[in-house]
Amino acid sequence: MSLKLVSVIIPAYNAEHTLEKAVTSAASQTHENLEILVVNDGSTDGTLALAERLAGKDSRIRVLDRKNGGVSRARNEGLLAAAGEDITFLDADDWMEPSMIRTLEEVKEEQQADIAGCGFTGGKAPGSGKITLRTGADIVREGILKSDTRVWSKVFSRRCIGTAAFREGLTIGEDMLFLLDVIGENTRYAALDSALYGYEENPAGAMEKPFVRSYLDQVTCWDLAEKKIGEKLRSPPC
Repeated sequence: MSLKLVSVIIPAYNAEHTLEKAVTSAASQTHENLEILVVNDGSTDGTLALAERLAGKDSRIRVLDRKNGGVSRARNEGLLAAAGEDITFLDADDWMEPSMIRTLEEVKEEQQADIAGCGFTGGKAPGSGKITLRTGADIVREGILKSDTRVWSKVFSRRCIGTAAFREGLTIGEDMLFLLDVIGENTRYAALDSALYGYEENPAGAMEKPFVRSYLDQVTCWDLAEKKIGEKLRSPPC
């Protein structure tokens, strides 16, 4: 059986100190049929030069250089350029364990799922390896509403994503809105309780700063999500 092509989308803004570790972790996956899309989001440091240097060493790495527009726009640019049957997202200050993509591809196939996800490091327990399969409204009820709102640490079927895109202009909550657009009544999500994604707590990140006006994006996000969540929870079970 041939391995599916998986597109790894890495948005990068002023990430010259962390990007090499992220890209190397993607390039070192035991699932080798990959394309790695580094989307330079108008960086003002050495991010672009580093990305191009890494691409020169591995033909699977492509660099997309765009004007600064935020992480959502960068991810959307990656989605438009991606050729993979499956898609995964990696932040430029994070990393993947070498077996992450292969393991999630196997879980996705075994469970006949549209999405497979895993746990992450960063003060989290390593997990037990248990797989929980959720469908339809249960993904919202038992996942999103219980804080599994991230797009990283997951592998998505491109068919499942369809035309969904990240809402641009938000700095907080864009992941949850994307997931709500992707998830349908018959969507199958296999959650693996193993920490295969390395999450780096960034003291300069959006969720680590004192109150700033962009925190109001969280209010906007939940206003936008409320109707979608209500519709999905009213859907009949699969």
